[in-house]
Amino acid sequence: MNKNFIFAILSTTFSISGIDILIPILPVNFLRITNSPALMGVLMGTTSLAAVLLRPISSSFIGKIGLKKSMIFGALILSVVAFSYSFTDSFRTLVVLRIFFGVGIILFFVSVWSLMGVIIPSEKRGFALSIYTVAFLFPYFYAPFIGTKLSGFTPFLISGILFLLAAGFCFFINDRGLHSKDGHGFFKTLFRRDLFVPGLIIFSV
Repeated sequence: MNKNFIFAILSTTFSISGIDILIPILPVNFLRITNSPALMGVLMGTTSLAAVLLRPISSSFIGKIGLKKSMIFGALILSVVAFSYSFTDSFRTLVVLRIFFGVGIILFFVSVWSLMGVIIPSEKRGFALSIYTVAFLFPYFYAPFIGTKLSGFTPFLISGILFLLAAGFCFFINDRGLHSKDGHGFFKTLFRRDLFVPGLIIFSV
């Protein structure tokens, strides 16, 4: 496996850890702020809605700034939002933060998935994607548990730091020329016969 693949794996694991640590924290925090299960549900769903709406146009933007910059930008957005969660009790502000969280997720994960599509040789794609899938899913085993043991600003601080580390690993990725090779975009990569099934699993989580 080449250097780009290793750092993409590390960046993905840290970013997923940052997301998963917040899984047990955010619903409780949002319910405390809104005092309404319905509004809590709106806040939890806003990120997914933003991500779904942005997917069709994300590839064009990523193609303009490049895969590496998009991954870094996405991870930094996630970090800023994670830090900001604990500083507001405003429902409207939280809606905005949840939208930006969706933006960060799309920028980072569409970019890293497109990167995988161009750096992995076809003869090694099955093995490499199995490693990537494990790296993607592994944080689910420990990060939510860690989140349940944290309180106050601590989980948001740790989550933000994990996103910063993910951005840091992205700096070691060399995407020179890769964005031009990926001019077909995310969806054509995703619907390639050898990538569709693992891609569907990953982006449905």
